[in-house]
Amino acid sequence: MRAPAAARQGAVLSACGVEPDQIDFTTMTAVAPPYHLNPEIFESTYYLFHYTGDARYLAMGRDLFDSLRAFCRTDSGYAELASIVTRQKADAMPSYFLAETMKYLSLVFTPAETLDFSKSFSRPRRIRCAVPHES
Repeated sequence: MRAPAAARQGAVLSACGVEPDQIDFTTMTAVAPPYHLNPEIFESTYYLFHYTGDARYLAMGRDLFDSLRAFCRTDSGYAELASIVTRQKADAMPSYFLAETMKYLSLVFTPAETLDFSKSFSRPRRIRCAVPHES
């Protein structure tokens, strides 16, 4: 039986410090060692915590934040890692880092009522065609 997602994520952080682009879960080694400050794990953590209220996802958010500060922080912002193995920083901070990664990270620690999902534009809605069909 596989470990729960939160446990596997914790194992990745323990083995690597930050999440690599690709990891081999059987050996817990980085297949693609760069880290590009991608928002996906932060976004997933936010939605998992928001919809479940499970404290382990809040703890995961804290671990992700601590790792980000420990390995990617610079004097003038945050930097991608050329390799999570060597912790060598790249001279780059993509624009999506502030717009997405930090947004989702901050949302993990905000009250649940901060965003009203019942009024979300991303929910599917029925759209009626305003143009009459030709016969």
